[in-house]
Amino acid sequence: MGFGAALGVALGEDAGETVRIADAEDISGGVTAELACYDRWTLLIHVAGAIDVTVELSPDGKATWYEIDESPYSYGAAGDSTNELGYDATHIRLTGSNATSVTAQIRGVW
Repeated sequence: MGFGAALGVALGEDAGETVRIADAEDISGGVTAELACYDRWTLLIHVAGAIDVTVELSPDGKATWYEIDESPYSYGAAGDSTNELGYDATHIRLTGSNATSVTAQIRGVW
């Protein structure tokens, strides 16, 4: 049994955590967050206006970055999206195409 599965048994079926990446802020310079060893995780994004959000993952503690296949997420106006992702990585980086305010969170479940 893997670490995530063991946590699920010890903490309950839906054990998990929420990681805030951005809190209604300009992400044009890039924002990063650490990821745990989730069985599954969802990226939740809210944007205050038109913006493209590039999503990159690092497998090695932020030494190397790779843009995911689904990136960029493009928004023509204010709105929300939920994006179930199944990649394994140590960190995530979001970068906005402009200074539009973005709120982003990860919900990871073991």
